Amino acid sequence: MLTARLRKLEQAGVIERLQYSQRPPRHEYLLTGAGQALWPILLALKEWGDRYVNPGVEPVIFQHVCGAEFHLLTVCAACNEPVRDGELTVTGGTHPVEATM
Repeated sequence: MLTARLRKLEQAGVIERLQYSQRPPRHEYLLTGAGQALWPILLALKEWGDRYVNPGVEPVIFQHVCGAEFHLLTVCAACNEPVRDGELTVTGGTHPVEATM
């Protein structure tokens, strides 16, 4: 089952398999650029799970190099302000819908 899942991730371009030993043949799996781009999404899902799936259970804490506890914050790339409810407008796509998030 693990092999099948690794193959799917490899086919999707999330990881790449590299052989590091010929005798016996051994491989390591490394994140591709696409896999590394998933990092913020995984951090957000981890924080969501800590809050809603396992409330009361002590979570794993990430610490930034500055020494502070790390928590993901979504900010606007242009003005660097945190995104709040109702501040995003949805446009484009194949089935455009007028919506505000």
